[in-house]
Amino acid sequence: MSMRFLQGLNGNRAPAFTRLLAGFEQEPNICWYPSAGHDFRDLLYLSRAYAAHDPAIGPEADPPDLFLHTDYHPWEYQKFSDGGTVFRDERTEIRVQGIEEVGRLPLPLHDELVYFPEPNDAYGRVLYLRLKVSSKRFGDLPDVHLVYACVENAALCAEVLIPRGARLSHLINVRYQCGWGGGSVKSRGNWLSGVIGRLGVRTLITDRPLSRLESGDQAVLKIYPALSGPDGPPRGHTIRTVPSVRWAWGADVSWVRVGDGA
Repeated sequence: MSMRFLQGLNGNRAPAFTRLLAGFEQEPNICWYPSAGHDFRDLLYLSRAYAAHDPAIGPEADPPDLFLHTDYHPWEYQKFSDGGTVFRDERTEIRVQGIEEVGRLPLPLHDELVYFPEPNDAYGRVLYLRLKVSSKRFGDLPDVHLVYACVENAALCAEVLIPRGARLSHLINVRYQCGWGGGSVKSRGNWLSGVIGRLGVRTLITDRPLSRLESGDQAVLKIYPALSGPDGPPRGHTIRTVPSVRWAWGADVSWVRVGDGA
């Protein structure tokens, strides 16, 4: 299942990533953040410390053991690939403790899906980062493990995540298309409603409903029909909300319990 997916990423047999995978005694909880750009706020908001500070209304999935960020054109790639501080605001700082390239994913870029279809030097690279989150409220949190894949979201989902049996505990849909410094995609991400069940998602973290498919979503499904599924918002219950000013800058971010746990 998810371990097969993660081991498949490790084409370089990278030492630190190999040790991380060997340490999982069971299938890890994975959070996928498509079109993450240079946003790393999820590492704080999905921590055990934050969950204890702002308890969910009812049961929720355990925090992620591993974060998966994707963006096909991360403008800040050089910033975090060189190490150092990848995020800082008045309350939180996130620093790279360790980094290695674990492999490459030769996935396509389609003109119909992206605004910048010419691959840059980062495209296809897959990095493993060990990160330290320091918060004025919570202090230093345990190291966080993150895989950053510089690939297009739908291609990863259709050609890697689903075929390799990946299972996700969390899926983030925040400022999809609006960008966090990454390259813009033509879809708003509503196609994600069709894969929530197949990826086993238990918590959807979103700044808007996954409404009915728009033209960009239709383009995704024309190229990748295997991603098609229910059209419209997934069934679920909101269990936590973060005000827009603290994350999305325009809309509140809600944790929605979906799937079998809804």
